[in-house]
Amino acid sequence: MKFFIVIPLIFLFCVSCDHKSNKEQLKQEVLKAEKSFEKMCEEKGIAEAFYFFAADGAVIKRENRYSDYWKRKYKKLLQQSCLQKCFS
Repeated sequence: MKFFIVIPLIFLFCVSCDHKSNKEQLKQEVLKAEKSFEKMCEEKGIAEAFYFFAADGAVIKRENRYSDYWKRKYKKLLQQSCLQKCFS
């Protein structure tokens, strides 16, 4: 019985320790995404850029509570905020 428990645990340990990430590649991916966001902000405005890059389940924390805003509501909020006026 112990054999059936030990073997899967050893297998899981070996598989989980095999992940090696290339930190430089990950940094380049983040920099690429940031530059794409910056370029879109310049071309289409900050609201459109946030709308494009926001996750489908984006959440905005306001007044010590979480309010769920989906991408369309988030875009509308940014268009009406002072951020849009300040950065356009």
